[in-house]
Amino acid sequence: MYKITMVKEGLFRFVGNKKNGSNFLITLDSDVADFYRQKAKSSGKDANKYISEILTKGYE
Repeated sequence: MYKITMVKEGLFRFVGNKKNGSNFLITLDSDVADFYRQKAKSSGKDANKYISEILTKGYE
């Protein structure tokens, strides 16, 4: 599971396990970021947690 932090301008930054040194930056335009925020809100989840789950499922 990744720790994800949403930052301004629709950017998502997530940091993996520090032992492995996995650092990633995902850039989303504001429309896409708003879409994911709305989807997360409708499912009753935090947007960061929601995106983390999507990325984790996509990786499996």
